[in-house]
Amino acid sequence: MLVAMTACDEAPTSPTGGDLTGRWQLVSLQPMSGGTITPRPGTTVGVEFIGADRIAVQSDCNSCAGGYTLSGSSFRLLPLACTLRACVSESIERPYLELLATASSATILRDGGLRLEGPNGVMTFTR
Repeated sequence: MLVAMTACDEAPTSPTGGDLTGRWQLVSLQPMSGGTITPRPGTTVGVEFIGADRIAVQSDCNSCAGGYTLSGSSFRLLPLACTLRACVSESIERPYLELLATASSATILRDGGLRLEGPNGVMTFTR
């Protein structure tokens, strides 16, 4: 019985407002087109949820700010204002921002990570 209760406690969950607050570093992108993309060593790629409705986004060459909505596991990114610095050819900025813009669900994972998922793919983050 104890094993069953523990397993239930560790199941992925829908985040609540406070669960997302803070910085999350991107671990990987998995576009629907296939493959897995990871950030280049030495780059900063992630998000920071500020309160219940603001977000700061860092790609490896630009930063963005805007809003988001969260209702249960339903996630929606609102339009972002971004810097416009040129990126190196190995940058993952384009697929990262495209997946983030189309993310429609947020899940807190068993290991404490965050998964944002949408029709274009899946992103996994860690604190």
